[in-house]
This record gives sequence, C-alpha cells and structure tokens, in this order.
Amino acid sequence: MRRATAEEIEQAALLRGFSDGERGGYEQGERAGGEAVRKHLESVLQSLGRLLEELESLRRREARNFEKELVELVLDVARKVVGQESDRPAGRRGPPAARCLAESSIPARS
Repeated sequence: MRRATAEEIEQAALLRGFSDGERGGYEQGERAGGEAVRKHLESVLQSLGRLLEELESLRRREARNFEKELVELVLDVARKVVGQESDRPAGRRGPPAARCLAESSIPARS
C-alpha cells in the first residue's frame, strides 16, 4: 500500500474543507433566507388582516347609510302616494292601503 504524500493529503484536506464550507454556507443561507421570508409573510398577513377589518367596517357603515337612504326614499314615495290619493274625490280613491297611509301620521319631510 502506497503512502499519500504531504501534497496529496493537503489537497484532500483542502477539497474536503471547501466542500464542507460550501455545504455549511448553503445551509446557513437557506435558513437565513427562510427566516427573512417568514418575517415578510407575517408582516404581509398582518397588513391583510388590518385591511379586511377596515373593509368590513366600511361595508357596515355603507350598509347603514344605504338603509337610511332607502327608508327616506320609501317615505318620500309614500308621502307622494298619500298626497295624490288625498287630492282625489272620495269615491275615486285607491285601495284601502292608500287610505291607511293617508290617515297615518307619516311626517312631511322638510
């Protein structure tokens, strides 16, 4: 069996050190990159959560506004119908629902 020369031993150690360093550096970089991505995703998810909360709040506020406007529109239409019915002679008035509206206490809109 032939003995390795000092140069061959040195070359083998250099290659093994390079290989170990490359593998270690790759693994370290992969861990660091994974951690950076995880932190970024957490930040993005928190921002999305806040955005969803704001959108839900906006949806509720707009639904309330829409409901108020719809009620006002219905009351305006009812007032007009009642006004038209009350202008007709008694014998030519519409169905009982219109008479009920005419007799109700729906306040006039100012």
